[in-house]
Amino acid sequence: MSLKVMIVDDEDSMRFVLRKALQKISNILIVGEAIRGDQAVSLMEQLLPDAVFMDVEMPGMDGVEAAKLMLDINPKIMIVFITAHQDYMPQAFSLYAFDYIIKPFKLDRLTETVERMQLLQPKDLLPKENVFHKIEGILLKNREGMSLIQPEDIILVQRENRDYIWADGFL
Repeated sequence: MSLKVMIVDDEDSMRFVLRKALQKISNILIVGEAIRGDQAVSLMEQLLPDAVFMDVEMPGMDGVEAAKLMLDINPKIMIVFITAHQDYMPQAFSLYAFDYIIKPFKLDRLTETVERMQLLQPKDLLPKENVFHKIEGILLKNREGMSLIQPEDIILVQRENRDYIWADGFL
């Protein structure tokens, strides 16, 4: 399954470099590009990317504001800020940014970030053959937490410190 990404940067040359770098990484599908934050939010709603690689300083709506709106729309979207400015890092991570990469970046650094993103992507969760097993037992809440008890191990079940409520014959 390919990771669908969107690139957002007001500099043509940076979008070009980032596009070429991402295309060298396997299982990446670049679904769109934007040059402003407001444009990125609209495009994100249409294209539904898994991740956005975004600059911070752009004309109009900046990357931090755009990220806030994107996360309101899709809290699971992975935002990676790629910027020449370190001073936005606290704001970025307060939004739970997936990563913060300083320009100029190395291809290895970008690749590491994408590989971590790909690990979080849902895999084919349902195998072709049924591997689900029936769990026999009773789940009981107790003082220590939860316990799975086998019915044949039960000698006595007693309820303490609670009153029984009777209503129309039901317990």
